[in-house]
Amino acid sequence: MKILYLSSSEIGVKVFDALFSSHQIVGVITAPDKPRGRSKVLVPSPIAKAAAEKNIEVFKVDKLDADFIKELKKKEIDYFITFSFGLILKKDFFDVSKYGGINIHPSMLPDLRGPSPIQSAILQGYKKSGITVQKMALKVDSGDIVLQREFDIEDDDDALSIEEKVSVMASMMITESLSGLADERIIPQPQDSSKATYCKMFKKEDGGLNWDEKAENIINRIRASVKWPIAYSFIDNNRINIYKASINKNYTIDDFRDYENGKIIFADKSNGILVKSSDFLINLLSLQQSGKKLLNWKDFLNGYRNLSDKKFIGVSDETVC
Repeated sequence: MKILYLSSSEIGVKVFDALFSSHQIVGVITAPDKPRGRSKVLVPSPIAKAAAEKNIEVFKVDKLDADFIKELKKKEIDYFITFSFGLILKKDFFDVSKYGGINIHPSMLPDLRGPSPIQSAILQGYKKSGITVQKMALKVDSGDIVLQREFDIEDDDDALSIEEKVSVMASMMITESLSGLADERIIPQPQDSSKATYCKMFKKEDGGLNWDEKAENIINRIRASVKWPIAYSFIDNNRINIYKASINKNYTIDDFRDYENGKIIFADKSNGILVKSSDFLINLLSLQQSGKKLLNWKDFLNGYRNLSDKKFIGVSDETVC
């Protein structure tokens, strides 16, 4: 089959490789190069890099206008396939291919329609999620289901590890889906929209931690935000990014009821960095002072002393609000 692939993220590279191995990719549409680092050097998307290495034509666009669509139609495309692309496709684009479009969405649709299904599943404490291959429809994530597979979300999974699971599974599912559609072994089934749930785009402020919450909710936010927007709190007006944490099982919260939530109870080489939440102490395992390197808790203690007398200022505190 002739495939047009639309993607802009690292999560889509393995799907690109799978399509390249089994079909003819006639072009890739991806986001324009973006400035990175202090030097602001323009860097192509991971998909653009992968396509260039295989001499596939790459279109770097931030809009899909009529003239561009007209040129794409000349390629006699069978399917266009989208996965973590970033632009909403309008009705005129759907005619670019013979059989329409296919989208890969990392949730068990109709659950978690929208732009952040991986992060939202972690944030909401899901123990399972999945991947849906769906026919494209004008209403976002509402298309008929081609194929679905579940996966477990382990306690130590975060958004990055789930993305890796999804990228591997999706690369196998897309070839299976195209094969099943071609010989009609797979008949797409409509979603039950009455059961739809939705997720929103994460914003920078969504990484802010509220120490008055339960420990599980705080840790879920840290896990969900590890790629973006990064969980954070403040000490001495310094922003501290937190990339990894766990519930401490060595101490009971009953011994620390008189302490404020967000208080650093211990900060030493024996106990680690322990912060009080509403129901447990939390071990902070991987931290970063704004503008500095990401460190494990031991190295962080070497550079940031006398923490045990301090309190994290979170989003519930009036000084931040």
